[in-house]
Amino acid sequence: MLGGPTILGALAYWNIVAGLVVGVPAMLAGAIEVMLLRRPQARRLGALRTLINMGVLVAFAVILMVRIRAADRVAGGGLFLVELLALGLAGFGAWFAGELANGRAPAFARAAAGPRNY
Repeated sequence: MLGGPTILGALAYWNIVAGLVVGVPAMLAGAIEVMLLRRPQARRLGALRTLINMGVLVAFAVILMVRIRAADRVAGGGLFLVELLALGLAGFGAWFAGELANGRAPAFARAAAGPRNY
């Protein structure tokens, strides 16, 4: 195997860097879009989507900082599990945004964004 874990660690590192470079402007564009919405329920759902996206970016930024300090940018078993968790959160965020784009809010989001009587 050519380089083994060293090449895979470097590849993972640069993939995370690229994801953060592209993800931050995308999250900011989504946040600006949410600020321009007029309906309160749509704003709450959009804010939830923005918070999910911010959580994914923060998780991957922490992973990147850990990988910077690791020898050869290789992740241990614990960091790999954190990366899988962050990837799962990113997948959930993509699904959630797709549901919102199709005009269907998931049941938990409808309940959370329901009428406010205060």
